[in-house]
Amino acid sequence: MVLSGWQHLNDDDLARIADGITQGCVLGGPWHLEIHPTHRCNVGCFFCINEHQRPAPGALDLPWPRLEGLLNQLADRDLRMLRLSGGGEPLIYAEIRHLLDIMARRNIRLVDLTTNGTRLKDLARDILAVGADLVTVSLNECAPDRYAKSMRSHENGFWRVVDGIETLQTAATETNRPLIRVQFFVHRGNWRELARMYEFGRELGADFIFIRTLLGRPASERIPRQYVPDLKLELGRIIEKDAAEGRGRLQLDLSHESELHHFTYAEQMRHGSPAALELPDFQPRDPRLEYCFMPWYAAVISVDGAVCPCCLLMDTPLGNILTQSWDEIWDGPAFRRMRQEIRRLMATGDDGIGAPFQCLQPQCLAHFGCQWTYHLCTPDFYENVAAAICRK
Repeated sequence: MVLSGWQHLNDDDLARIADGITQGCVLGGPWHLEIHPTHRCNVGCFFCINEHQRPAPGALDLPWPRLEGLLNQLADRDLRMLRLSGGGEPLIYAEIRHLLDIMARRNIRLVDLTTNGTRLKDLARDILAVGADLVTVSLNECAPDRYAKSMRSHENGFWRVVDGIETLQTAATETNRPLIRVQFFVHRGNWRELARMYEFGRELGADFIFIRTLLGRPASERIPRQYVPDLKLELGRIIEKDAAEGRGRLQLDLSHESELHHFTYAEQMRHGSPAALELPDFQPRDPRLEYCFMPWYAAVISVDGAVCPCCLLMDTPLGNILTQSWDEIWDGPAFRRMRQEIRRLMATGDDGIGAPFQCLQPQCLAHFGCQWTYHLCTPDFYENVAAAICRK
């Protein structure tokens, strides 16, 4: 399983990224951008991790003239992939149709879209026109009344999302069909609905059914420990059913609840689920070869113009497109420092205790700390880069 569009790179791209890593510089790129175009949203999920992370006053939408100019500039170079996500709902960005249009004209592929699905029906054909690989729809509940309560919205919003998923599926063709992942957040108020979540995802024809626990929420909203045994029983049943289907449709991210991450992995392995083989945390190589190459490959642009190395380091801005040119950022001192720190980690295994890192965070250093470390590149790319670094 390779994430974030790496599979769309050609041999020349791979060679330039590898040479840049081994030489300690950047020889092109970015090939991939993640853009958070708006901080506005049209639902009010009670568990939203962004509601307390407001951007600078007035920074509710990324200015279109600057974004349009930047996309044209980078498309003339190496940019060919985009991910749309962020602290708001990307499909309500005021210039979303212009954004999708310029992507279609400049052959910039939409490799990943995360959306609440409320505008999927209106924009299905525009999304398909940019060759979407994966569309993640945060449905979060499996019944209209629960949806209205959790999303602080209306029950008809639930059916709007369902219609949007069906419209996207109907409009797709055999050669232009994105994978659809329906996402549910499980918490104290809905954990007993696990089996129904899974079944509803199947009824929607989802390629993946992603069940997650809440992040950063008070204990009053998390699943109490006394219910964990019952929760494990429910999880065991749906894991067994999913494994019997043979597709590995069920994806689970329950690492923030008591022992559930390890339990679900063990259950998926026991039942021979294909999904278990895609969990990187339990299959590291020794000696370690997988390190972060995102700063040579991609960047994230937030609604306030801040440029960050990845979606997990949004508190580590390395520049800002509203005040700097792209060249000043991409080959500037902050990005250079980040790349130097990654090469230092690769070459020495240094954990930063003696000389603290300025850019890298604990998840960057840990052997199991980040999904991008294990899922970004192909095994042979990691091996070739590691061998080249060792030769130096």
